[in-house]
Amino acid sequence: MKTYIPELLLDARADLGEGPAWDARSGKLYWVNITRAEVHVFDPASGTDRVIDLSGQFSNIGTVAPTEDPNLVIIAPDLHIALLNLESEAVEILASVTETNSRFNDGKCGPDGSFIVGTMHASDPLGHLYTYREGCPPKAVADGVKTSNGLGWSVDHKTLYYVDSKYKEVYAFNYDGRAGLPKNRRVAFKLPEGAYSPDGMTTDREGMIWLAQWDGYCITRWNPASGEMIARVDVPAPRVTSCCFGGPDMTTLYITSARSGLSDEILAQYPHAGGLFVLETDVEGQPSWEFGF
Repeated sequence: MKTYIPELLLDARADLGEGPAWDARSGKLYWVNITRAEVHVFDPASGTDRVIDLSGQFSNIGTVAPTEDPNLVIIAPDLHIALLNLESEAVEILASVTETNSRFNDGKCGPDGSFIVGTMHASDPLGHLYTYREGCPPKAVADGVKTSNGLGWSVDHKTLYYVDSKYKEVYAFNYDGRAGLPKNRRVAFKLPEGAYSPDGMTTDREGMIWLAQWDGYCITRWNPASGEMIARVDVPAPRVTSCCFGGPDMTTLYITSARSGLSDEILAQYPHAGGLFVLETDVEGQPSWEFGF
């Protein structure tokens, strides 16, 4: 089994860094600091990180993804789906869902241009996974969700992999790109027991899953066909939240993390918790697809 060690890219000290997405047109990385309601735009060329603070409008921002318009990104603040103009920083709410004691969490755009995003409930498995297309209301495609999290597609785009952080399982849906609807949820493979929670994920061109582990100090690479763990990225942060591929060759793995809830003792041991990390891999990742209008 291969083992990798990433480098610290940005000592962001984010409370809850999440949702990385690569924009190949601009060569920039989008990510969010969920509980501070911040959208970040990181430029690897200059090493600068632009912060768009939306805390005056929202309590949380669950995720961010590119759209077909390079000046707009799609975000999931609180229980809304919205567009953020990167130039003016204006927000246009497109749709909302009605849930109690919930907020949107992880989400991504599919290869067909739809937006797939899920909610997390404060205490019970009462959340949902939704699919959204412009001009249509969000449609719930899975219920009984506690903490909707990682999403990733197979190479042929016919399978959507999915994680609910409450359970040590990776699920699979049949994915109909024409309708943007995940169907037939099932367990793809089970994860080992341990004091961690599965979090965000991405997939590569070899069909493998890269899965973040909250309280697991790592990203792990899995073969979804066999359920075998084939590589591990040891991250110097306990709460590893998500990852995505980017860079000119799509071989650069960007990794987000959190420092929320960590004790002073743990933070002294892992001072870069909440940082943005980077790893140059030997595989090509799948892209961060754009929301289609």
